Amino acid sequence: FSNIFNYAIKNNFILKRDNPVNGLDHLKESPNIPNPPTQEEFDMFIEYLPVHVRIIICLLRYTGFRQSELHSLVWRNINWRENVIEIEAVNAKSGESRFMPMSKYVRDTLQSLRSGSAWTRTGDNKLTIFWPNDEDPESIIIPHMDIRKSINRAIAQITADTKGSKQGSWRITKITKHMMRHMWATDLGLR
Repeated sequence: FSNIFNYAIKNNFILKRDNPVNGLDHLKESPNIPNPPTQEEFDMFIEYLPVHVRIIICLLRYTGFRQSELHSLVWRNINWRENVIEIEAVNAKSGESRFMPMSKYVRDTLQSLRSGSAWTRTGDNKLTIFWPNDEDPESIIIPHMDIRKSINRAIAQITADTKGSKQGSWRITKITKHMMRHMWATDLGLR
């Protein structure tokens, strides 16, 4: 709350002496630093994912995009000639547009999606997932979808499959889309 009141003081909405949080102790925040998988663990993990989820996770992993940025990409954001992806200002957290170079993997993956894609999800409720082709440059490439259940199922299956194995049991209990951004940033820092 102190940030809100500091903003109000800075913009003359309230006087500094009227700040109701003055003198209050700040609660300590526990550092919730994610422990992303190693590259070896990541490679194993994606083998357990349905194809459409694997594409989402790998694109997040190898671009560093936020999930909102990935799921707002339209075909006109892909510049094949310059080999870059544009994140428009309206979709960027910073409010500024930026360009991301495409790696060979990212380019090949997006190229494979240009004709559109469909996957039938099995299980209790069969469902076909459609992703649009590039005929309409305003089509969203990868519509937003909740993939948490697929991720959790993959983790549960890996955990069961590796229990008691010579290589050791699976250590990761949670993987999020945002962890892919951490992995990308770690790779960037190592270059």
